[in-house]
Amino acid sequence: MIEWRRATPRDRLLVQAYNCAEPGGQYFDRLRRQKAHTEPWAEEVQKGLRKWSFRVAGAEMWLGFEGSELVSAGAYSQAGERQDSEDEFVIDYVSCAYEWRGRHLGDQCMGQLLADISDRTDYREGVGLFAYVHEENDSSKKLFQRFGFECESIQRVPIREGSGKKRLGSNYGRWVAQL
Repeated sequence: MIEWRRATPRDRLLVQAYNCAEPGGQYFDRLRRQKAHTEPWAEEVQKGLRKWSFRVAGAEMWLGFEGSELVSAGAYSQAGERQDSEDEFVIDYVSCAYEWRGRHLGDQCMGQLLADISDRTDYREGVGLFAYVHEENDSSKKLFQRFGFECESIQRVPIREGSGKKRLGSNYGRWVAQL
């Protein structure tokens, strides 16, 4: 049974050691002339969790433990106030440890994040939710579909190269839903 708790700044070192990307998933990207990851979205999630700011208002990270082992992490943030929507939240990260894949921890993590957002908004209807999912990340697309999200649009995310130049990178779908 996975036990969930809100992350605190004391968890920073634990999150730094957390691994949700395939450890040996490197190959040489001839276009970019550098090593790249076979699952770039998993590597981005891992980097994002490690850089997470624990003290930002409106942002929360939840950690899932099996015993003392960190097996899942997820985070969301408040997207900001808009006139046509009272509340809007971004599901920033939903992940499970690489060794724990295939055990539906993503479902549990997403459930925990949505329950916390519901508590935070006093179970108000019409709260907007959205997330960005890499076009090749089929497991995340299926996860968001199970929770009622739909792909609204596809966006090409720019990549800043070492020289400072920007070029177009991967496609990300903008997935939306309401509580």
